Amino acid sequence: MDDTEKINILIIDNHISTEIDFSGIFIESKFKIYLSDGIENGLEIAARYLPHIIICSITDFDAGRKLIVNIYNEERTRFLPVIYISSSVWDKNEFRAIMNLGAADYFPADFKSEDLVKSVQRRVAQRIEFKTQIMETCQRAFETENLTKKDHILITVGKRLQLVKYDQIVCISAEKEYSKIRTMKGKAIIVRKSLKSWLEILPPNDFLRIHRQNIINVNSIEKIEKTKSRSYVVYLKTLSKPLELSRRYSAIMRKTFSGKTEL
Repeated sequence: MDDTEKINILIIDNHISTEIDFSGIFIESKFKIYLSDGIENGLEIAARYLPHIIICSITDFDAGRKLIVNIYNEERTRFLPVIYISSSVWDKNEFRAIMNLGAADYFPADFKSEDLVKSVQRRVAQRIEFKTQIMETCQRAFETENLTKKDHILITVGKRLQLVKYDQIVCISAEKEYSKIRTMKGKAIIVRKSLKSWLEILPPNDFLRIHRQNIINVNSIEKIEKTKSRSYVVYLKTLSKPLELSRRYSAIMRKTFSGKTEL
């Protein structure tokens, strides 16, 4: 979560007059408190706006238990953390019943404000970490699937996935710990991946490393020229400047283009 992003807390409270000063408890600017007008209204607000966390402060235990059941039966709210504040002092049986319904935490009526704040912060942090892990797991699954695909790769650009076909890649150049993909449409895409990692993924019949900083699509070669220094440069489609062919990789290039191009 960005440091400037608010933590939205929905309070579902059926007290005739709110006994707990939630605004005074969550006084820090990063918290934003929303107090619903009763249980039914609170459920609808939760489903529509998906707060970061729900705090239930219900006078009647049966009504509070039913509320938690309804929250976790609703598809859109079932993964929201719920903190339950009892209207009575510590009750072991009530505590166990509420926690068994899936509540994230339980507080008796005589709770300490700082403990409630810490609980909210912890639950929100856990939720963010969970979402991050899910995204990373999905990304790894996409990358694993890519190994079985022959015509494209899925890459992450910012927080979005982008499908890039191999035949649209002109070359890939090293940019420190990143790499730059240049496409047939003249587009440049920066990704966090080493050239070594690229070589493990790219089709070996179509891609060749010509320098420690460059991998090229051999199908994008327009011509290869010899320079005065007895080295070579490679001209590629859509690129205005040629790429250097290092001596180390020139032997591989000769073998690859044996009988096709004179080097």
